[in-house]
Amino acid sequence: MSNPLVSVVIPSYNHAIYLSKAIKSVKNQSYTNVEVIVMDDGSTDHTKQVVADFENVVYLYQQNAGLSAARNNAIPHCKGEFVLFLDADDWLYPEALNHHLRYLLKDPELYFVSGSHMKIFVDRNILIQKADYDITEDHFLYILQHHYISHPASVLFRRKALDTYIFDINYKSCQDFAIYLAISKNHKVLHHSHLVSAYRLHSSNMSSNYVLMLNELLDILDKYKLDLHSENELKAYTEGRKMFIKFYTKSLYWDKLRRFKIKGTNEEVGILRKHNPSLYIRYLVNYILKR
Repeated sequence: MSNPLVSVVIPSYNHAIYLSKAIKSVKNQSYTNVEVIVMDDGSTDHTKQVVADFENVVYLYQQNAGLSAARNNAIPHCKGEFVLFLDADDWLYPEALNHHLRYLLKDPELYFVSGSHMKIFVDRNILIQKADYDITEDHFLYILQHHYISHPASVLFRRKALDTYIFDINYKSCQDFAIYLAISKNHKVLHHSHLVSAYRLHSSNMSSNYVLMLNELLDILDKYKLDLHSENELKAYTEGRKMFIKFYTKSLYWDKLRRFKIKGTNEEVGILRKHNPSLYIRYLVNYILKR
């Protein structure tokens, strides 16, 4: 087996309290030919000082421009043949890179591989390993229908993929979904079931913004609709749209409006009214009774 360099890019915006764990998780990989690049997206905390505590970690700085821009701007600095993007509040398990490389080195046509991840619900002290899909073909359709790659750090890209495809700066939370669709529609990708990453879910990350995520996911899906021609593609699009609407409206209702018993914003209530009328009525009834 060859020993190619892997670049791990860690974008960070005011996540200094988490950053050390992310860097250590890369340093502790059983696969050791790795470079670590931290892209500071205009942080006002002590991100730079955290990086300075580590040897052989590249520190880059940009004015705050968002996650997509941070990733895109780090890519030209990557010297590796493969690239992984690790958010500063997440971490990798020790065998992550070895698991990925086992497949990428075997098949040079693969543009990226993805693995399984563990969800860490910080506020509720809950660990959930993501249920895995047994996918051997039609990865584009599965991503379209299920978005089975729900954690960016569970993906290792071949560098040449990122010379052609970049992260869309118009999306704040679902840029990963967009790039996975673009690549898998045109190139070979692979998914395996090995546990590779930990996804920390807490109130300050994008994953808690249900309205933003649903709106962006539906926008991305709808942009692909015109390019879908086969019956299977159109079915995957329709099922994917239904799945996203059901998941995010229920999450908004149960996880936020009901669990925390707070009044929804006009945008949140509007999402329920538009996409899930039955939950909208339940929200109104509960809100009126609470008053």
